[in-house]
Amino acid sequence: MKKIKRDFLKQLEKAKNIVIALSESATKETVCAALALHSYLKKNDKQIFLVSPRKQNSVLAFLKGFNQIKQDLPNLKEFVFSFDTSKNEIKNVRHEREGNKLNIYVTPAKGEINPKDFYLHPGQQKIDLLITLAASELNNLGRIFEKNTDIFFEKPIVNIDNKIENDQYGQLNIVDIKALGITEILTDIFIKNQIPLDKDTASALYAGILEATESFRSPKTTPATLNLAARLIEQGADQKEIVKHLYKSNNFSTVKIWGRIMARMNYEQDINLCWTRVYEKDFIDQKFDVNLMRSIFEKIRLTYDKKDTLMFLWQKEDKTQGLIQNANQYLLKDILGGLEWGEALIFEIDKKFDEAKEKIIGILRENLKS
Repeated sequence: MKKIKRDFLKQLEKAKNIVIALSESATKETVCAALALHSYLKKNDKQIFLVSPRKQNSVLAFLKGFNQIKQDLPNLKEFVFSFDTSKNEIKNVRHEREGNKLNIYVTPAKGEINPKDFYLHPGQQKIDLLITLAASELNNLGRIFEKNTDIFFEKPIVNIDNKIENDQYGQLNIVDIKALGITEILTDIFIKNQIPLDKDTASALYAGILEATESFRSPKTTPATLNLAARLIEQGADQKEIVKHLYKSNNFSTVKIWGRIMARMNYEQDINLCWTRVYEKDFIDQKFDVNLMRSIFEKIRLTYDKKDTLMFLWQKEDKTQGLIQNANQYLLKDILGGLEWGEALIFEIDKKFDEAKEKIIGILRENLKS
């Protein structure tokens, strides 16, 4: 693994045009990791394309580079207009727009031009390296992969993840299942290789570690994680500013949403399942937002016993979607499918709410009952 991490740093040094791609289920922690990489590479004069298949939580807007996250890659493929000059040199080239046409005027050094001496062909993609974060497989990148499959098969990929089910699809695979998150992996690489970090990079990494450790309250927090966080503060991470933005008091409208959701909480005692239905009207004071809902889900989760299963369900058109979490995430994914979203799982059932609810609770009852 040490050699792979050194090779990763060599790839970063060599590449000029780099794509950083987030998975569909990217958490705030993963976004922090992407912003840290973005800041580090921009300071080293790299051209960076930071992409996510969905809009990210604006609570991280205080971190530098957040407004650079796009939901699509720009068209980076050029076409080359070539002319065989073995028989006749080109004296001048100019272009002019005429309505919906772009005219290219070519002046030969002598005589006339043979049209057979011209040809148009595709050039190289303006990408040297792809870095994927928290994507167990390429399909987890959603539309970013679907719309740019040629790039992902032609260009080298660095795959950084902490999930055991990762497909190891990259030319370099940095998969550390002991790490709490991607920010811990990146911080470990930078610190152990004595790479100086600026304030923006250190702050994004520290914010990610705070998210991954639930502000160092998670029982998974290790002495090594705490040491890395301390080193980031030494390198300029703005601890006070980060805590102010990530953990400022819930505003009143969020508290009201929380109250509405909690008021409908149901408890299936035989399987220790706490579940509630979420309605779009619950967000009357704010736009219905799955990121905000997940933030509320995480806070409510902290109030329940770890052995309990917590589930939010909501209807989206003719389908039912859900967020669910318990101590056995792999079992939940096996029986419900869906995508991992931090410690939780987001899934979809192709049925309207009432039918889907009965089906989901039935599946859970079959699999969770002791």
